[in-house]
Amino acid sequence: METRIAKTFIKVAELGNITKAAEQLGYSQGAVTSQIKQLEEDLGVLLFDRIGRGIQLTEAGRKFREYAAALVRASEDADAFALDEKEPEGKLIIEATSSVSIGILSKTLHAFHERYPKIEVSVRLSEDTDILLDHVRQNRVDFAVFLAPKGQYVGCTLAAEKKEDFKFVTSASDRLSGKKNVPLDDILDDSFVSDFISTDNETQNVYVVETYLRQQGYDVHSAVEFGTIASVVNYIKTNGGHAYLPLFMIENELKHKELCIIDTEPIDIQEYIQVVYSSTRWLSPQMKAFAEYMKEVLEKE
Repeated sequence: METRIAKTFIKVAELGNITKAAEQLGYSQGAVTSQIKQLEEDLGVLLFDRIGRGIQLTEAGRKFREYAAALVRASEDADAFALDEKEPEGKLIIEATSSVSIGILSKTLHAFHERYPKIEVSVRLSEDTDILLDHVRQNRVDFAVFLAPKGQYVGCTLAAEKKEDFKFVTSASDRLSGKKNVPLDDILDDSFVSDFISTDNETQNVYVVETYLRQQGYDVHSAVEFGTIASVVNYIKTNGGHAYLPLFMIENELKHKELCIIDTEPIDIQEYIQVVYSSTRWLSPQMKAFAEYMKEVLEKE
């Protein structure tokens, strides 16, 4: 089987639409249809079920996808054999949530550029983890970097991760600043400020902290809700209030005593900084360099 046809099959499987696959691959719709039909005839199995205007993988198609991905990776590994001895260069596209972009990437990419000056890095922003992951699966970006509860993301491979520490914080002038053993109920009052994760599923918002606390029987009252952690940090600094924030976002504010950690009982919410790429991708030299670098960075954090 030709690698070209394997790539076409993978792209159709990712998008579930022949027209969209043809547009991204630079083929005509008829050419993609012919390639898929020829592949099914050669294999003697039906790879896709046609449903309305879209298509989806059959059970045989799902099994064959692993073989197609392996073929593409082997071909690209062979093509890049000579490149492994050269200095990594080329374009690298990363899509990240704003908190990770501000708190991690903006602080570390300068050192990455010094180590690999021929790699051009472009960082795009999205607050929706589902969209980030879709863009990775569709190979529209090389990596997604985000903060979220640990999960198994279909079609994605984890390159690096780190469990992030969170703390309840407030401004240095707040009534809870400096107090010991503050009850959670005193924090979760009308001064509580929250962030939320937007999803593309009927514009539903996922409130990670609030959901957990309500499950534990706490009555949470949010004074203000923001779509980014950076906005919460700025609000607390300017107006006071209480929030539950990752430490990597408030290192500078804690150092300069603009914010302080509230002394209270710990809560068990586990979120991870995660770096993922498409499971169907061959890792180019620049992608390998970034994956190894982020693993190194997160291990030091």
